[in-house]
Amino acid sequence: SGEGGGGQCISLMMRHVMEFGLSSCLRRVKRMEVPGKPSTCEQEQLVKLSAFVDFSCNSLVRAAGALLKYLDKNYRTGLDMETPMVLFISSLVLEQILTMDQSAFTALQVFSASAQL
Repeated sequence: SGEGGGGQCISLMMRHVMEFGLSSCLRRVKRMEVPGKPSTCEQEQLVKLSAFVDFSCNSLVRAAGALLKYLDKNYRTGLDMETPMVLFISSLVLEQILTMDQSAFTALQVFSASAQL
């Protein structure tokens, strides 16, 4: 309990090193779906996922896979314990989450050709 009255406890959970193994994390990431038509083969699925995940970066694959496995294990809803909780991945577009007025937008256009004239 802190002095702020929130009363939230922070806990540290130690995870086994195998949960961060590259091969198991890679398998979990590959189970993700991407928007659009379902993939017909594993190679097509990998190509589609490559637009969202840099598979050449082992640290990224391990971190993403471990996070997905943690969510699967600890944040289940319903009775189905086999289906992963996080099923798909999609892109995030800045315009969907950021709102700014016209003067701020104009001030940030430092690379605009019209702003430098």
